Amino acid sequence: MVDSYLEKPRTIILAIVQAGNDIVNQSIIRKSKLFDKAGQRTLGIITKPDLINAGAEGRIAPLAKNQDTTKLQLGFLLLKNPTSKEREDLITPKQRSANEGVIVATLQSSVTW
Repeated sequence: MVDSYLEKPRTIILAIVQAGNDIVNQSIIRKSKLFDKAGQRTLGIITKPDLINAGAEGRIAPLAKNQDTTKLQLGFLLLKNPTSKEREDLITPKQRSANEGVIVATLQSSVTW
């Protein structure tokens, strides 16, 4: 059933991958390449960037910049949802932005942007 949607040329494929997992092992990436060989209709969404192990930033940063072996014309976006503690503490949007800034700064410092 999913394949019938992915094969349509007007479909945008949202390839949602977890930052902690190797991109080539993600089934949605393999499937998107099957139906969108040039990567014109696929948008990569990298989730949980805050949960990657220290030192793995160098692997995620090129992917997020669309400079990895998996290249998409629509690129990649990083998505970090609030943790349970952040939701319980009712953090402000300003605090949330500051927390996300730490993650982005860590990724930026690991690779030349």
